[in-house]
Amino acid sequence: MKLEEIDQLPAGPELDALIAEKVMGFKVTNLNGVPYTEWDGPDPKELPEYSAEIAAAWIVVDKLHLFKGRRSGDTEWGLCLQQNDRDEWVIKHRYGMDIVRAETAPLAICRAALKTVMVNQS
Repeated sequence: MKLEEIDQLPAGPELDALIAEKVMGFKVTNLNGVPYTEWDGPDPKELPEYSAEIAAAWIVVDKLHLFKGRRSGDTEWGLCLQQNDRDEWVIKHRYGMDIVRAETAPLAICRAALKTVMVNQS
C-alpha cells in the first residue's frame, strides 16, 4: 500500500484490522465473519473500532508513543494532531509532517498512525 492510498481508506473494519496488525502488533482473524484480534490470552478479543471511536483511537496514539526516537539534542517525538478549516489534520511525527484528510479525529488518527508506521518501516 502506498502512503497516498491511506487517505482513501474509509473508517471501518478493514482500516481497524490494518491498525490492529501494523500499529498495535496483533494478529487479526475472522470468526464467523467477525474480525477478532489474537492476544496472548486464551480467548480472542473483538476488534476495537479504532477508526470510529475516539477512546479506541487514543489507544493508537498511546501505542505510537512507544515508537519514540531521538533527534539531536535528545528531543522526544510523538504524534501531534491539529485540525484546520478544510477537514485536514496536520500530523507531525518523527519524519516530518503530513496532511491527513479525514472527517473525524479517530479516522485522522488511524490514517496518521498507519502512515507513521509505514514510513518507519521503509
